[in-house]
Amino acid sequence: DTFVRARGCALHVVKLPTAVSALEACTMPAVWCTVHQVLKRAAPRALQQSLLHAAVGGIGLVAVEYARWLGLATVGTAGGPPKHAVLAQLGVPVRLSSRSPQAFALGVARRSRGGRVDLVCNSLSADFIATSLLALKATGCLQEIGKRGAWSLQRSSAAVPTARVAVIDLVTDVRLSSQWYQAQLRLLSSQLRRGVAHGLPRCDFELAQVHAAFHCLRSGDNVGKVVVSSPFHSIVPFSSRAAPGADAVGGGGCPIAFSVDVVAEIVE
Repeated sequence: DTFVRARGCALHVVKLPTAVSALEACTMPAVWCTVHQVLKRAAPRALQQSLLHAAVGGIGLVAVEYARWLGLATVGTAGGPPKHAVLAQLGVPVRLSSRSPQAFALGVARRSRGGRVDLVCNSLSADFIATSLLALKATGCLQEIGKRGAWSLQRSSAAVPTARVAVIDLVTDVRLSSQWYQAQLRLLSSQLRRGVAHGLPRCDFELAQVHAAFHCLRSGDNVGKVVVSSPFHSIVPFSSRAAPGADAVGGGGCPIAFSVDVVAEIVE
C-alpha cells in the first residue's frame, strides 16, 4: 500500500477518487471551490451574459465549463493569440484582451451594442476593474476574486450602487468554517468520481526546477495550473534564491510573489 503521514486538519481532507492522480487532484480544490462559490452567490440564470477574466487560467477554465453547464453566454478575456485560440476551441464566442486595458476597453465598447453583461468574475486590477464595471448591467453582479490592486467592497458598490457586489476569499471562508470547506471538498470528490469535474491542464516541474516554474508563471504562457512535485525518493537540494547569474523572479530582494500548486507524488 501507498501511504503518507502529514499533519493537518482532518476537516480539510477527503478521500481521493481512485481514478484521479495526485497531480490532477492538486489543481482542483482552490479553483473549483472558488468558482462554485462565485456562481452560487451570483445565482445567474440561463441565457444571461457573463464576463470571465483570465479565462485560460485555472479559475477561468473551470468557470467557462461551469457557465456552459448553466447555459450562460460567455465573454472571456485572455492574453496572447495562443490563449485566444484555446478559448475559441472551448466555444467562447466573444474574446477580449486581458493584457492591455486599452484593448479591453475598446472591445467592451464594440460589443456594448449586444448589451451589458449580467455577471463579472474579476481577477484583474487597475483599469480593468473600472472598465469591467462599465460593462456590467446596473442590476448585475460583480464577484471579485482578485487580490492585487482589488477595489474595496465600498468602492465597487459606490461605482455601481444598484449592482450586487461580493468579494470571494477562499482563505477567509476556510478559516471561518472548516465544516463548510469539508462540505465543498466532499462535493468536489463526488463530482470527480462521476466524471463531472476533472483535473486542469498543467505544466509540471520537479522540485529542483522550482525557479523554472516561477518563470513559467511570470511569462504568462501557461494554460491552467503550474504544479511542482517531489518524488520523495531522494532529498532535493533547494534554495529560495536563484543561482548566481540567473534571472531573479523578484527584484530588490523582495520575496517571490507567485503562488504555485505544490503536490507530493508518492512513490510506491
